[in-house]
Amino acid sequence: MHNIDTSPTYRPYLNRHRVVFVLHADARACDEIAGAFSSQGFMSSSAATLEALLRLVELHRPDVVIADFTVLEGEPEFIARLRALAVGVRVFLLAQSNPDAVDVVRAVRSGAISVFVKPFQLTDMLRAVSDELRQDVHFTEGPTPIAHVQGMASLTPRELEVLTHIVGGETNKEIATVLRISSRTVEVHRSAAMRKLGARNTADLVRLTLRR
Repeated sequence: MHNIDTSPTYRPYLNRHRVVFVLHADARACDEIAGAFSSQGFMSSSAATLEALLRLVELHRPDVVIADFTVLEGEPEFIARLRALAVGVRVFLLAQSNPDAVDVVRAVRSGAISVFVKPFQLTDMLRAVSDELRQDVHFTEGPTPIAHVQGMASLTPRELEVLTHIVGGETNKEIATVLRISSRTVEVHRSAAMRKLGARNTADLVRLTLRR
């Protein structure tokens, strides 16, 4: 298990729907990096070629791509192309011990977040990715703050309102009374929020959104 520093506003359970793709010609390195992210709750897959990575991206938009510089040689526009194809993706690069400064500058200008130089420390890599993704997480104000995690932006104002009452410990009947809607309508909004956030049940919904 690779332990990383976690703050009150970012916990490994928030990684549950995050997707990390690793691009590396060395299968062993791919497995090691992908395994480290899987151990922190990420969904991870690996590819050995640009074509294989693009096939993965077509199947599922990644949150993060970690790519070996050597695989990208001869494809200077690939990062920009990837970011256009997978909007919002964070790209991190892996480089040899003495990377060409021109290549690094070009990569960063194309949109790469950071460059990890060999020898790689997986804990540093995990921490850097988590720090970047932490920017997507913020909390509401109030007695029962809830985390705005992936999928939260798709909630309607009423679904978010119902969710806030749910994490406050209120029953469907109590929520219905406060919002002046039926208990059935509360359940409809609860179910919609669960579906959008990927929660399997109400307990999972609270676990995903309540500050810990």
